[in-house]
Amino acid sequence: MMPAFIASVVLAALSLIARVFVGLPSPLEKLYNTITFWLGTPAMFQFVHKLLGFGEAGKVMAFLGSSLLWIGGFTVLGMVGTLPATIAVGLATLGLLISSQGFMAIVWAVVYAAMYYGIRLALQPLQSNPSRRGALQTLTGGAAGILGLGAFGVLQPLLRGSTAVAAPVGTEPVLPEGIVSQKDLYYVSISNEALDPKLNEADWKLEVAGMVNTPTKFSLQELKDQFTPKDMEFTMSCISNPIGGSLIGNCNWRGLKVKDLLEKVGMQSGAKWITWEAADGFYESLPLGQAIEDDVLLAYFINGEPLNSKHGFPLRVILPGHYGMKQPRWLTKITLSSEERLGYWANRGWSRTAYVQALSRINDLPKLEAGKPVTLTGIAYAGITNVEKVEISFDGGKNWKIATQLEKRARYAWTRWTLQWTPTSGQHQLQVRCFAGGKMQSQEVKDSLPEAASGWHTINVTVS
Repeated sequence: MMPAFIASVVLAALSLIARVFVGLPSPLEKLYNTITFWLGTPAMFQFVHKLLGFGEAGKVMAFLGSSLLWIGGFTVLGMVGTLPATIAVGLATLGLLISSQGFMAIVWAVVYAAMYYGIRLALQPLQSNPSRRGALQTLTGGAAGILGLGAFGVLQPLLRGSTAVAAPVGTEPVLPEGIVSQKDLYYVSISNEALDPKLNEADWKLEVAGMVNTPTKFSLQELKDQFTPKDMEFTMSCISNPIGGSLIGNCNWRGLKVKDLLEKVGMQSGAKWITWEAADGFYESLPLGQAIEDDVLLAYFINGEPLNSKHGFPLRVILPGHYGMKQPRWLTKITLSSEERLGYWANRGWSRTAYVQALSRINDLPKLEAGKPVTLTGIAYAGITNVEKVEISFDGGKNWKIATQLEKRARYAWTRWTLQWTPTSGQHQLQVRCFAGGKMQSQEVKDSLPEAASGWHTINVTVS
C-alpha cells in the first residue's frame, strides 16, 4: 500500500508544480474544478454559505476534498501489480482530462502513467526488502509533506484572504468613494488565484468565429491598432455579493467596441447569439442585439494601466447592466450562432440574464458618540437604471431621512451618498434603501443565488 500511496502523492505534487509554474494540464486540477462546479449549484452554494460563511472557505474544502479523492483513488488503483496499476492510472487520468484536453488527453494520460510506472519501479526494491522498509516509511511521510507544501502553495491566495471575501454584515470593508484601484477591485474565480490563467501576450490571440463572414484571429496589438479605443467608467458587481457586501467596484475601463469588431469581420444574417469563451474554461452567451450596443467593450486597460493576470489580462468583457458573471476575463474566443449556448453557471441553475438589481449599502461607520455629529457615507447602484433617491433610517425603518446624493461621476458609475447624523445614546438600527426606475429597492431578504441578493443593508449599533 505504501508504494501506491507514495506514487499517488508524488504524481499529484508533480502535476500541481507543472500546472502552477509551467501551465501544463493537471488531472488533480480537473478533479478540483469538477467538484467546485457542482458546489456552484444554487442549493449547494447556499448550503456551503450557511455552513462556512462567505469567502473562499468552500474552495479550500473542495481542494482538500479533491486531493483526498486523488490520493485515495490512485492508492487503491496502485495496490495491484505494477503494470495493471499503470494502465488503470492512465485510464483514470484520461477520464479526468478528456473533456478539456481533447486528443492531447491521450498524450498526457500516457505521460502521467509513465511517471507513475517509473515511481513504482523505483520503490519496488524497498517494498521487497524488509531491511529497507524503514526507508519506505520515511518516504511515505516525506511524500505527504510534499503534497502538503504543494497544497499550501495552491491554497495560499485563499488562505491569506483576498478582496473577494465579503465580511459579515456590519463589519464590511470601506468602499472607496470614487475609483477603485485594480489592486483593490474584488476578485472571484471559478478556480483559485494560483490556478488562474497566466497568459503570454506573444502567444495569445482572440479568435472570432461562427456565423461571421471572415473568421479572424487578432493579437492584442492588432486590436489596439485597428479599432478606435473607448473609455468608460463602469461599476462592476458580483451576483454572489451578499446584502451590504463589498463584491463591487467602480473603475475606468478602456477597450474596443464589440460592435466595431463584429462589423469588421461581418455578421451573417442568421446570427442571433454571441458566446464568449475564456482561458479558464468559463463561457457565457448574450443576445447579439445586446452585444453590439455602443457601450459593450472588450477591455484591455483598467484605470489607465493594463489588466493584470488576476483581472483578465489581456482582454475581458465589459457589459453595463449585468453582473460580473456575464463578463468573462481571459477572453480567447467569440462565436456567433443562431442558438443560445447556456452559460457556465446558468447550466447549474444560476440566472440566465444576470441583470443588476438595485442595491445600497452603508460604508464603514465612524466612531459614534452620543451628541457628536458624524457624516455617514455609502453607495447605491442599479446598473443602467438611474438611482433617484437614497433614504436612511435610524430606528429600524419607522422613520426615514433622505440622504444627499453626490454628483454622479458617470452614467454607469455607482451613486455616492452622505448624511449628517447626531446619534443619541442607546440602541439604533441603521438601514438604507434606494429608489431607482420609479421603484423602491426590494425589502425582501433573499440569498445571493440564483438571481442576486435582495434586502436592505442593516447595521445594529449601540451608542454610549
